[in-house]
Amino acid sequence: MLFLAHPKVVDLVEQPFRVGYENRQGKPRHHVFDYLVETSDGTRIAVAVKPAERARKIGLVEDLSIIAKQVPDELADQVSLFTDEHYEPWQAWNAHHLHACRKTADPHADCILARTVEQLHGAVSLGDLVVMTGLGGRGYKAAIRGIFSGVLAQMTAGRIGPKSTVMRGGA
Repeated sequence: MLFLAHPKVVDLVEQPFRVGYENRQGKPRHHVFDYLVETSDGTRIAVAVKPAERARKIGLVEDLSIIAKQVPDELADQVSLFTDEHYEPWQAWNAHHLHACRKTADPHADCILARTVEQLHGAVSLGDLVVMTGLGGRGYKAAIRGIFSGVLAQMTAGRIGPKSTVMRGGA
């Protein structure tokens, strides 16, 4: 969900490929990446996901540096490790919240939100912005989508909710 919530991620493939490599001792091994993330600039990142403590225990950082040199260019441009130390729990919650708000497209609400945001001068609570749209729950979902698309900028860290402060974004 965190990858899909990132505005530069355009595609995400689970367990995209198995790559053969020689380990530190020169023995043939294989690794299956958890995800292949494609960004808007075309970069393809093969991602291994593990709890940080486990990754350290098994030497995954070192293994991935060896694997990265042996991943064919046609499969991925970069190799990365993603652990529980790369995000805060509230960021995961927000990503799930966005996913729920994306389930049903509502271009009309998104358009009204964009027009409302154009009139903003400074910061406002998300709840007040929703009232300004006149759309109720549809406006709230549009605002959540607006935060992740860059139409709005979240000014207060933490879980997104009606008391969150937002302002016009750079998108």
